[in-house]
Amino acid sequence: MPEREIDIIAAIQSVGAAIAPLHRPIQPSHEGDWLSVHDEPGQTFLEYLASDPVLPTRSRTTLYVQPIGNFQPLHSEAIAATADLLGRFYWVPVRMLDPIGTRIVPNRARRRNPFTGHEQFLTGYILDHLSMNKPADAVAVLALTTTDLWPGEGWNFLFGEASFDDSVGVWSLNRMGDPDLDPTTFLRRTLKIAVHETGHMFGIWHCTRFDCGMNGCNHQEEADRQPMWFCPEEEMKIWWGFGIDPAERYRQLAGFSEGHRLNHEAAFWRLSEQAVRNNGTF
Repeated sequence: MPEREIDIIAAIQSVGAAIAPLHRPIQPSHEGDWLSVHDEPGQTFLEYLASDPVLPTRSRTTLYVQPIGNFQPLHSEAIAATADLLGRFYWVPVRMLDPIGTRIVPNRARRRNPFTGHEQFLTGYILDHLSMNKPADAVAVLALTTTDLWPGEGWNFLFGEASFDDSVGVWSLNRMGDPDLDPTTFLRRTLKIAVHETGHMFGIWHCTRFDCGMNGCNHQEEADRQPMWFCPEEEMKIWWGFGIDPAERYRQLAGFSEGHRLNHEAAFWRLSEQAVRNNGTF
């Protein structure tokens, strides 16, 4: 490894250590939580470096957001906010594609949920469609729908799913709550799943060390307990992969949160910005 790359990695690790005291180690799982039924090893920063993840290049520059179906005005506002946050979170240009109809999903890739009776789309079909129709300059494509999702036999539903290999993902707004009754909760849930699934598209595994936006989750209560922000291990991956100035990124994330009344996130990202500036590495 070139000496300059070694120096960059050391600087990133120094800043990761500076923000670590702000983060809480992962708490014991409750019955039915993700880690109570999924045995996952996690992924360190150095393991990520060795994994050759899909990242932006000179020709692969843009993260695309693909709406599927029709959206009410408050849904559309949440989608616009999501595109804004993703650009600040991952430091890449984000473009919204024209909506496509749900007719792209054939009957063989639909079902009625046996518990709720609601229609669901098979995630694998949508991921294949996105992969085959990616714009030439796409580093990743993330689809949104208001229809519930499921990944196949043995599963009830999924909030979202992403492909590590093809850098495509889909998430549903169906279980995010009622934007008319509680728009802040609806937005917070939508943003959480968006940054999580996008992390997967950029090769980041589920986190098993800290309370983190990359924790796996099995149900809404578990998802609501998890933060939007990423832990030091996952943050270092983003700083390295996208050439990010951590302090400036935190400044922008805090500004976004303040503009959307996400006060908890805004306060945390302000503390993170200060910790990075006090470290003085970047």
